[in-house]
Formats: sequence, C-alpha cells, structure tokens
Amino acid sequence: MPDESGSDPGAKAPEKPGQDGLVFISASSKDYKLAGELYDFLAARGIRAFFSARSLVERGRTDFRQEIDKALEEADHMIVVASDTAHFKSEWVQAEWGVFVNELRSGRKRGNLIILVRKPLKPGDLPIGLRSYQVLAFGPEIGRAS
Repeated sequence: MPDESGSDPGAKAPEKPGQDGLVFISASSKDYKLAGELYDFLAARGIRAFFSARSLVERGRTDFRQEIDKALEEADHMIVVASDTAHFKSEWVQAEWGVFVNELRSGRKRGNLIILVRKPLKPGDLPIGLRSYQVLAFGPEIGRAS
C-alpha cells in the first residue's frame, strides 16, 4: 500500500538486467558455434541464458523436451541465431520461436525477440512469423559487437 510519499514500500524493485530474467537462445545445430559465443558473451555479463547445447548438459537432465519447454516457459527474452535463412525453418528452431511468438501475441510474455543473423536480410527473407521483430546482423564482414 502506498505511504504518504506515494511510493509502495512493499513493491518489488524493478529487475536489473542479468538478475532474474532468462534469455532463451534458439539455434540450429549448424549455428551452435555462434550461439555458443553468444551464450558465453551473456554469461560473462551475468545474464542468465538457456542454450540447449550447453544448458541441457549443465542441468544434467535426460528429458530434453521437458527441459526445453521449462526454459521456454521461464524465458523473458529470445534470441534466434541463424547463419542462413533455411535455419529458421529447422524443426526445433521453428518450434521454439513459434512457441515464444505465440506467448508474446497472447500477452503471456512481454519480453523481446531478437534475430541474430550473419548477413543483412530483407524482411521477405524471414518466415512471416518473424518479420516484425528486431534483426541484427553479426559477422566478420559486418564487424563484431564488443
């Protein structure tokens, strides 16, 4: 309940980046090298991330589908990594971003979906479900973010 100053002493403090939020990294096995670099980049900055190639091993669980679903449920944000437009359509990648997009559209999630690509793309190069989201090009010909 607000006090005389108008603030609510029982209110939860806003989240700080890297504190509680989870970033889900979705990538085809063909893009695991880049996705692994992204995972390491986020981890070095204290940002919690789920990347199946690393996180499933760390969690030590054998029911991969259940663990991936759990991570999708927990995730506040998603980064889809693809070095080729065909990789957006791989079975697992499409299933993961499809679930996340549906959660955003339904209002059950309010986070961000970012698409990380190796070369600049036109919106028409992306699957229709991803065309309205932020696309960032990342690669040697573009320059690496630091």
